[in-house]
Amino acid sequence: MRVSSLRHWACPRDGLFPLRPRVEAWRQDEIWRGKLECGACGICGAVEEGLPSFLPPIETSGLEDAQKLELSRRNQVLMMPRTGRQMHDERVEEEAVMKALAGMKPGCVLDAGCGAGRMSLRLLRQGHEVVALDFAAARLDYLRRRVNGTGRLSCAVADLSQAPLRPRHFDAIVCLQVLEHLPSFELRQALLGKLRSALRPEGRLVLSVYNYNRRRRREGATDGRHDSGIFYHCYTERELRQELHGFRLERLAGLNCQLPGAYRLLGSCGSLGRQLDRWLTRPGWVSADWAQLWLAVARA
Repeated sequence: MRVSSLRHWACPRDGLFPLRPRVEAWRQDEIWRGKLECGACGICGAVEEGLPSFLPPIETSGLEDAQKLELSRRNQVLMMPRTGRQMHDERVEEEAVMKALAGMKPGCVLDAGCGAGRMSLRLLRQGHEVVALDFAAARLDYLRRRVNGTGRLSCAVADLSQAPLRPRHFDAIVCLQVLEHLPSFELRQALLGKLRSALRPEGRLVLSVYNYNRRRRREGATDGRHDSGIFYHCYTERELRQELHGFRLERLAGLNCQLPGAYRLLGSCGSLGRQLDRWLTRPGWVSADWAQLWLAVARA
């Protein structure tokens, strides 16, 4: 952990007080082991092998059993096997995010719920400084190894809803397929409020969530659980607009077309398939009925 990355963190209760390091070991110019403490409230995080963590021990974390299982699995399996269609869907989402940030000067971007860092890597290649947050330490370690020590990446293990983010600090926040896994409206609003407070005035939020599309409407409920037990919520267009009421919404469109007959075809056509996917899921009835995801672009 570089000393310069301390500027990203502040007291999670009020954001007014910086976190101060208590260094136990250095490695070259990085804090290798120690603690980060708030002098006002006493809240602290640990630094181990250069990676700060703001998660409590899993035994006392209050996580559901399904969440503990998911965290354990993510710390063991860095990259899940993917089909050609899944890789197509990821590329479509990544390209849509970069298009939403087009024209933005290199700045400080939060990758909230970064996983193994597929968006963080793209953002770094565009010259941005990236703060990557996830609750799985092994995936952050994997990302750090891939980046190989660039000074523009800061990583931390954290629960997004409790992360000690400095207010009005980030030029943009990317949060992909995270919000829908919070099991209540109140928790989702709390996270959106935290992200909004972390953005600078006119900062951009790029957010993707599950769409309550025609296939899911046939299945019935908007809520469900994956095979791993993790909760998810599917959004209608109207509902997502309502939950983003604290932001100025600039664009809302679908991603990843699931039209019958097109699902396998698009994934086998490379860049042309991705262009067709974006064209088919532009704002309109196809987005609502056949897009797998919603992509929202908004400003604080």
